[in-house]
Amino acid sequence: MKWLWGIILLVIIVGCTGKKDTSDNPLDREPEVIAARNWLELIDNGEYGKSWDQASMLVRDSVTRDEWIMTMTSLNHQFGKRMNRETDGVTWFTVLPGIPEGEYREIRLVSEADGKPITETLTMQNDAGTWLVAGYFIR
Repeated sequence: MKWLWGIILLVIIVGCTGKKDTSDNPLDREPEVIAARNWLELIDNGEYGKSWDQASMLVRDSVTRDEWIMTMTSLNHQFGKRMNRETDGVTWFTVLPGIPEGEYREIRLVSEADGKPITETLTMQNDAGTWLVAGYFIR
């Protein structure tokens, strides 16, 4: 009987302390979407240098860290804080113009900033099993 109470207690502890997935969208449980959302948290928190550090070589080879920080600072001031970000779709690619063949995902997220609709599009690249941001576009 003691082992039963131990299991019940463990379930309660895990249920109360574990991070809960509040999204009903099954796409939000895909590894590339999780990686994209984690990376966007860096942007949301103003950690632009860290976002560049954690981006793929495609990003880091195309823009310096200082240029990235300046651009992201400007974009965040222009668009404001994103609210209610939702995954709108994921598209799979192996070939994209101008970049090496590989495993890519285009992730579209919709949100609002200052009451205006915003669409963020991230191109994710599978780099040896790790999903990294290879492109970021906002409109």
